[in-house]
Amino acid sequence: MNGFLNIIKPPAMTSNDAVSFIKRRIGRVKIGHAGTLDPEAAGVLPIMVGSATRLFDELADKQKEYIAKWMPGAATDTQDSTGRVIARSERIPTIEELNAVLSRFIGEVHQTPPQYSAIKVSGMAAYERARRGEQVPLAERSVRIDKLKWIEDGETADGGRMLHVVCGRGVYVRTLCEDIGKAVGCAAHMAFLLRIRCGAFDIENAHTLEECLSAFSADDPSALAGLLLPLDFPLQHLPKYDILSNWRERARNGHPAPYQTLSPIPKSGDAGSRVRLYLDGTLAGIGIVGAIDVSFRPILIK
Repeated sequence: MNGFLNIIKPPAMTSNDAVSFIKRRIGRVKIGHAGTLDPEAAGVLPIMVGSATRLFDELADKQKEYIAKWMPGAATDTQDSTGRVIARSERIPTIEELNAVLSRFIGEVHQTPPQYSAIKVSGMAAYERARRGEQVPLAERSVRIDKLKWIEDGETADGGRMLHVVCGRGVYVRTLCEDIGKAVGCAAHMAFLLRIRCGAFDIENAHTLEECLSAFSADDPSALAGLLLPLDFPLQHLPKYDILSNWRERARNGHPAPYQTLSPIPKSGDAGSRVRLYLDGTLAGIGIVGAIDVSFRPILIK
């Protein structure tokens, strides 16, 4: 059983708990997740099943998309609604004030990770040290935010506002919410987070755990397979090449494939680009186009 199971992780479950939930029902098949979600966050969590685990590096740095609830009035030690309140303010900024500061947080921006994060410090997760009362110095780092917009009619009855975020790897949306509050002069935190996309995986092609459980309960093994997305699902942005049969055995041994053994034949100007390689109609691996051949690791060839 190989492929991707795109699930909707519910709040109050860790990403590893979600993997364990699936693994207990699949049995002796290697699985893992691509793109950690905080326990209190909900939304898209791609689960790699079988050979899909070998494609983790292809998924880790993909664009992600969130809907977050920005909540003024209080800042917390975890920067979300689960933490202890450490600052309060009465000021509620207007939408005009909020719009005026958003441009500061778009593009390559600097962000200091929260104390309550999984970043390792001397071999221990920062959140473990924080729970012990330690103040851990975490270095500021550069992250990318591609889009940031307040959702129209997204003001909630309790004074919060819904925020649409499109960003790269490593962005802490709860830190972003606190930083936006600081920019407009008020204490703030993230009250809710929903991930609606993780690379090619979005909430439209995701399944709830209840739907997965129904598939697991079915007597027909193909019921679960019907939920799996194919191995090349997140790779559609890469050009596709078929390895011809006369190079089959050498391809299995990892030899670079000369241009003439591929269909279509690559162009010399494509040197340096990444491509999908197929053998007998099955994804064989990810290749790098060279001057006269395409090198690749046959990670998916049995």
